[in-house]
Amino acid sequence: MKLERWLAILSLLSDRNRITAKELAEKFEVSKRTIYRDLESLNQAGIPIVSYAGRSGGLSLMKNYQIDKRILSKADTKNLYSALKGLQSIKQQPELIALIAKLLPEGKSNPLADYDINFSSWYADSLIQKKIEILQKAIEERICVLLDYISSSGRRRRKIEPYQLVFKDSAWYLHAFCHKRQAFRLFKLRRMVSLILLEEKFTGRPYPALTLKSIAYSDFSLEPVEGYDKVVLTYHPEDAFAITKVMDASILAASEKEGMITFYTSNLAMACDLVFQLLTKVSVLAPIELQQLVEKKLDKIKSFYKRCHKVVIFFRLY
Repeated sequence: MKLERWLAILSLLSDRNRITAKELAEKFEVSKRTIYRDLESLNQAGIPIVSYAGRSGGLSLMKNYQIDKRILSKADTKNLYSALKGLQSIKQQPELIALIAKLLPEGKSNPLADYDINFSSWYADSLIQKKIEILQKAIEERICVLLDYISSSGRRRRKIEPYQLVFKDSAWYLHAFCHKRQAFRLFKLRRMVSLILLEEKFTGRPYPALTLKSIAYSDFSLEPVEGYDKVVLTYHPEDAFAITKVMDASILAASEKEGMITFYTSNLAMACDLVFQLLTKVSVLAPIELQQLVEKKLDKIKSFYKRCHKVVIFFRLY
């Protein structure tokens, strides 16, 4: 990601008299072109970086220019520390660790940040983590990607230009330009079957700002909305803990005998899927259309297992 690389470049330039673009490219494992783009961005931000030609040439900050560390207040330092620690959870790089160390007061191992942000999986060998690493390289070096992806319409292969990794609603997404659709699309990392970095590079194009209210539950509301159905679910208070794995605890209204969950939706099919995630923990009180959807899905499951049972008996007989 660009932010920590920019900060690391500034850190190196402030510590060293002169450094070459080649050294920076090797250190950050990116191309020299990427480094020059970074330097241009830093120049545009008002950081005077000077380039010197010749055998002893290289890059340095303008003479007498220093980055005043006092521009960061205590609150700024804590917020930046939290953000960098979050990035470190998915991207273990020496320059990032060095940046975090520079934010620490002398003799302390933690500046007592108000947030502990961690994007990594609970599982050590995370499949998502591997995908993130591949896509980070593709984004930074502007490499086209061949993507096998499972969507609602089935398994598809797409050639994409990756631009941005997005963490939203407890899931990772990739904001990318799809060559087939000739438009920007959002791809969920969990639905990516495989990623292949192609030899083809892309030059980049203006991409729209990503504004997401909620990807998974954008059709849901806790307040009445015109045209939305009111959904009422009931549950036993003993099952509240299991339900909070799927739903926020603040919408669980409970009494001693029976709890109630109320929300509004324009997508009863998605509400039906939500009910099935909770299995026997909830029952549908309203609307009747949702009850019918749940019953229809149950009948489909019963029919499926009956067919499977008949197939097993057939093979046993023959």
